[in-house]
Amino acid sequence: MHDLKWWFGVVSGVLSLGAYIPLIIAWKRGWRPHRATWSIWVFVTGTIAASMIAGGAWETAFIPAGYCVGASIIAVLSFKQGVGGWSVLDRWCIGVAGIGMTFWVITGNPIIALVLSMVADCSAGIPTAYKLLGDPKSEDSLGWSLFLLGSFVGIFATREWTFSQAGYPIFLSVFNGVIVALILRKPKPVSVR
Repeated sequence: MHDLKWWFGVVSGVLSLGAYIPLIIAWKRGWRPHRATWSIWVFVTGTIAASMIAGGAWETAFIPAGYCVGASIIAVLSFKQGVGGWSVLDRWCIGVAGIGMTFWVITGNPIIALVLSMVADCSAGIPTAYKLLGDPKSEDSLGWSLFLLGSFVGIFATREWTFSQAGYPIFLSVFNGVIVALILRKPKPVSVR
């Protein structure tokens, strides 16, 4: 029988994966995801899920596992209808995630992979945050709100308040909270002189 923390983990993973449904609907309506960002998120969230499982954080690993599956779908869709290529920032993000995996293999320490993957995860989101500064309606508010809710619920799946178990859900709650705040903010009116 599974305990409450396990169920919080499952619910957070389902919410995280379910957040992709509004994004897929938005894509069908013309949303154009950034190709490199979503491709990087596939690699990074896969790395994070693996490092969390290796660190014993099974319950909170449902979140990045859900993100990895959903981001894979969006990445594939972005190659049919998306924007962007591989900027210096995009290459940097994938390099940081690759360095994290390499250090993990060399040291056997999944915390290194987790930290470097979180840096890459955040960096990959910078183009989206920057885009939202100019156009708050360019991202789907329901999808990102579900990401926020899923990451917040994931905090309650934490068994031990260690970085390997609690770090990623807390990081995601802050990151997704910033994205949702940028989506929901009112754009400043442009003054005409």
